[in-house]
Amino acid sequence: MKIKTEYDEKIKGNFSAFDRMIFKGHLSAFYKKGNMRYYLWEEKVLLKEFGKYAESITEKIKANAKNIADKEKRPYKYIAQPLAATKFYFAVLAIYNAFTYVRRIQ
Repeated sequence: MKIKTEYDEKIKGNFSAFDRMIFKGHLSAFYKKGNMRYYLWEEKVLLKEFGKYAESITEKIKANAKNIADKEKRPYKYIAQPLAATKFYFAVLAIYNAFTYVRRIQ
């Protein structure tokens, strides 16, 4: 990877995951205070309308993910509850790891 070799001295670590990462907690170190308000201001969204705005963005993301899954002939499953999504993720990860292990043995 060109990026890794070019910026190797500045890279402090990297993430590797199955197909996505689930962060728990607050990652405030990634964001400056006030960035969300600035974003909402630029999008012309009042704070009292944030719930409706977030729901509309969620629907757009879900529709796009569904379209990509259909195009690639891959299964699609939307899980609304974060805890259920986490359990589902680890179940899929366990199946993937078991399949990978069996493939290595063969």
